[in-house]
Amino acid sequence: MAFAVDLGIGLIKASDRKLYLLHHPLEIASVLLPFLRPLRLMRVFSFGGLVIQKVAVGRQLTITLKVGLTSLFIAYISAIQITILERDIQGSNIKNFEDGLWWAFTTITTVGYGDRYPTTSEGRVLAIALMIMGISLVGVITASVAAWFVKMSTENSEEIES
Repeated sequence: MAFAVDLGIGLIKASDRKLYLLHHPLEIASVLLPFLRPLRLMRVFSFGGLVIQKVAVGRQLTITLKVGLTSLFIAYISAIQITILERDIQGSNIKNFEDGLWWAFTTITTVGYGDRYPTTSEGRVLAIALMIMGISLVGVITASVAAWFVKMSTENSEEIES
């Protein structure tokens, strides 16, 4: 209902309603298709990316933050999707959002306790995608930390030589 109210207010405020609708397809889709509502969170992450670019932060930290935030967002979306896919399946052990969130975070962090796991084919495909995302996240963070150490080592070497 909040999404519909938001869309309605936007339409009322718009000078050209057709143009408004053309420029806001995600809002329309969020009202018509409830499973797309988490995509509106993309605005937060895109705004956060702009803020990070404007602040004088090291390149490695910026990349790590973007990958981390994107991974959190994908884990959240995956938790919602796995809950939708698995909650009504006989023999599934993911019955509510809390179970889905636990599964998503243990999967993306590559911990994989095994207490929650998908039983449907669609859920397993989602799990594969989330596993690849988790491995990528670990790789990017490891590379960023290694690059930071190399940079610090090079700076220390240059100071000693001077």
